[in-house]
Amino acid sequence: MVMMRPSCVRWWLLPFFCTGCVALVRSADASAAAELSDGASARLKDAEVDPYDAEDYEHQYNEPAPITLDGCVAWFKAEEAAMPWPSVVGSHEGKVVGNKAEASLEVGHGAKQNVKFLRGDEKTRFDFGEVLAETYTICSVTRYTGEPYGRILQGSQENWLHGQSKKNTGVSCAAQETPDNLDREDWVVVCASSDDSDALVNGEKVSQKHCGNVKVKQNLVINHGSKWK
Repeated sequence: MVMMRPSCVRWWLLPFFCTGCVALVRSADASAAAELSDGASARLKDAEVDPYDAEDYEHQYNEPAPITLDGCVAWFKAEEAAMPWPSVVGSHEGKVVGNKAEASLEVGHGAKQNVKFLRGDEKTRFDFGEVLAETYTICSVTRYTGEPYGRILQGSQENWLHGQSKKNTGVSCAAQETPDNLDREDWVVVCASSDDSDALVNGEKVSQKHCGNVKVKQNLVINHGSKWK
């Protein structure tokens, strides 16, 4: 396999509209992706996690959980965006591992209300922890803010990407067809599964049939990774 240095990016992270999620993984099936398009979290099959369910969420935040939390192992809630960025579920923390990032509040680029998000640049390295496994469904909301237009979310060990790559937005692999009518610097919601079933991009189905997604346990990172530095 030929290993290539990826283009680093200037990146921002945002919750899905106002539900407050950024990255989510769960057991890999199309129905899971459909549900997760209404929020971003991470659920892993057969993972050992601290029990956390809808009742725990309602007790903690005094509101119903916007997504199903059974078996959820990581949910980076926008309202909690900070350095480090604690997951609502389990013990994962998103951490800056190089340069710096900052939490911001802003409206626009597809968001109709003020939302809290984490912002970094092409020198920022960020690690959400080991939230990817052999089977998963992941949803995220990300956008470019300008050149260079490389990857945003990627795997720490193997060639895996999600959301953006090589100036394209709304993709879950390098071989995926780029959806039409997407502004490169608008927020995009992408949900995809390891079984190469259709991805959901802003709620619309997009084929992953040429993806051949990597199925390996690894960290979810930005501008970072042992083979993709």
